[in-house]
Order: sequence, then structure tokens, then C-alpha cells
Amino acid sequence: MKMNADTSFDYSQKGDTKEVLRYKAMKHTLFFILFLFAAHTHANFEISTISNKTYVGNIVNFNKSKQQISFLSVNGRTTNISCKDIVKVENITSVPKPNGMQKIVLSDSSILYGKITDGSSQAIGIQTNLLDFKDINLVYIKDVYFNNSVTQGPVNTSENDILYFKSGDVMQGIIEQFGQGFVQIEHEQLGRRKELFNNLTRVSFAALEPLEDQRFSTNIVGFDNSDLSGDIENISNGIVFLKTVMEGTLQIPLSKIRFLFFKNGGFVYLSDLDSKKIKNKYTPYFPNTIIKDIVKRDQSYSGKPLQIRGQRFFKGLGVISKTEISVNLDRKFKKFRCYVGIDDEIAERYKKQSNFLGGSVVFRILLDGKVAYESDIVYHFSAIVPIDISIKNKSVMTLVVDFGDNAHVNDYANWGDAILVR
Repeated sequence: MKMNADTSFDYSQKGDTKEVLRYKAMKHTLFFILFLFAAHTHANFEISTISNKTYVGNIVNFNKSKQQISFLSVNGRTTNISCKDIVKVENITSVPKPNGMQKIVLSDSSILYGKITDGSSQAIGIQTNLLDFKDINLVYIKDVYFNNSVTQGPVNTSENDILYFKSGDVMQGIIEQFGQGFVQIEHEQLGRRKELFNNLTRVSFAALEPLEDQRFSTNIVGFDNSDLSGDIENISNGIVFLKTVMEGTLQIPLSKIRFLFFKNGGFVYLSDLDSKKIKNKYTPYFPNTIIKDIVKRDQSYSGKPLQIRGQRFFKGLGVISKTEISVNLDRKFKKFRCYVGIDDEIAERYKKQSNFLGGSVVFRILLDGKVAYESDIVYHFSAIVPIDISIKNKSVMTLVVDFGDNAHVNDYANWGDAILVR
């Protein structure tokens, strides 16, 4: 912050002594110093880039044509940072908020957590922490979950809308309306029915899967874990203006944003890769053990948030031992970076159960079939292990989580913030 050349302060009054004038001058100087200190040191965000640089401070501007953030650091210096070089923008000061009661999955796989307050034949009204109140047209909705802890179910490939009941029953038909605490559906044999939210786990709309989007775009993640994908139109006065799949431009306060991610820039998150480029293999410790869905994207193996030693990773892969993830690189990337460890869920279980077992693995990386990295045995109490290796001119990378010293028992392992740098 700079003072104008003609800026002056005169608090003197007729009859003031020299001591009073000196006191007033010192008081004002101290106030001004404190103001500058607060302006430059009250850091809200931390930016991490693919060049391993870290900036701490505040977002002050956004240049849409250049896709560039202006960032005021704690030392008062303004830096312009290309969004295509940013790995993560993290809010380091705001207080986390709990998830809402329901989860809305949009047609582009964006997620909103909140409470459905009302609805109609055309829209759902939802109260969220990230957006406050929002009416969402039904044409933009793919799924509604009535228990936000439920992992996402299979894609609806039928021509009908589907209701999933807590009892395990399933009803297909055409959804006509949402109301306060109910959804109305037209069933071919049963006719028009109103089903209460309390009896449902999921409502799935008939829709085509969206095509893979290779545009440069932004993901905004709230403290309630809402995750919106779109394009930033502007950042002004602490507000992000985001264009999404929904109608209109959303206005989201920076104070409610936990993470900003930029996709399809100078790197790619493993968890965002097309499934055609990834092949998974599971080798059980005991023969003939069959486990499906062994790799979880952006969540731990148990379906919870990825967390290692207290550090939250919104992006990454959650697996168990022994899992192999083979990634087709096509010789297009230079580096692979991530943070690995045992998910904190295992450490929490140890605290509750003294005779609890498990949580020990070995992380291994193969490049074109040859071992390029291998860790020691990593336990639930081990520190986070950072990995940064060259993958230049390599065709296939295989990520292996091998057995430690307790067979495969409770081996919930995470590849946090796993990225391929172009």
C-alpha cells in the first residue's frame, strides 16, 4: 500500500502543547503502521504452482483474457500468476462448515451439498453454504442423494427416472415435481405417486453422460465440500463470478471457498483422467478374494475425504493393497508428483481400539516396467511422503500399493494431489 505524495495528517488543535502534539503524532503513526501490517499480513490464501513456488496472501484481481490471478503477498508485493501453472489455491483462514443434508449432482458432475427447501415441476430450491439459496432447473440435475455420506451410485443408463428406496426397492418412471419433503413420479402401472424424501436414498434422472471436457476450466470447492466446475468471469471485491452449466453467473464469496483448482492447464490430475487411459489390477493377499471398485477417485477407499496426518487432499486416489494402477502416458508428460500415506481413518481406529491391526504398505512406481521409486514400509503413524519423479519420454506408469507387514489388513492408502506435469 502506498501513500499519495500530498497525503498529510493534522490532528493539532489551538493550545496543544508540544508533548500533546508529539503524542498525537506517535499515536497516528502507530495506527498507520498497524493498518499496513494488517493489510499485508492478513493472508487468506496459499497458492502452489507446478514450479514448486508457494505464495501466501490475497487474491485481488483476475484477468480473464490472460487467465491470470493478481496476488498480493504478505510482503506487499503484487504478483501475476498464470492459472495454468497453479496446482492449488487453498483458503487457510476460514472456518470449515459441515455438509448439508442432501447432495445434488449436476449434469457436468459438479456437486452441491445443502438442504432441499422446496421445488416445482421445473426446479429444486436448495439452501447451501456456498451459494446461500439457489433454484436449480431439473434439466441440469443428474442425481439427488438424500444422505450425503452415500457414495455415488451407478450411472442411470435407462430412459426413465429412477427412485432408490432405503428398503432396497427401485421405482422407474417420469419425475413430475419436487415439493417440500417429497418427489412426485408417474409410474407406468402404479400411476402418479408422491414419495417422501425420508424413504429415499437417491433420485436419478434419465440423462446422457457428458462428453469429456478438455477446455481449461475452474473447480471451486466450498468448505461444505460442494464442488462446482465452470469458467471464472471475474474476481472483484472478494467475489468470484463463475459461469457454470446452470443458467446465469454465480457470485461466490472468496471467504466461502476452500480450494480453487484449474483443469487442463500445465498439468493433469490423475483422478481427472479418462478411465480409458487407466487400467486397474487387484491382487488379493488371500487367493480367490474378489473386490470391485478398488480405486476411488478424490476419496479414500472407504469413500471418505482423503486425509494423511491431518492434511486434507481434495484430489487424489484412494486404494488398498495390493493395487496396481497403470496409466497410459503417451510420452506427453515430464513429471509425476504426489503425497502418499495411510489414510487417517486407520489412525482414528487405532485410537478407539487398542488391539486394532493393519495400516502398513509399500508404495512403488514403475516406468515402462522398471522400478523408478520404492518407499520403505509406510505405517498409519508415518509422516506424509512426498514424491517427485521424472516421467519424461515414458509410455506407461504403474502405481503400486504393496503389502506391508500385516497382510492386507486395513491398508487404506492414498495418492494425494497426484498430478502429471506436462
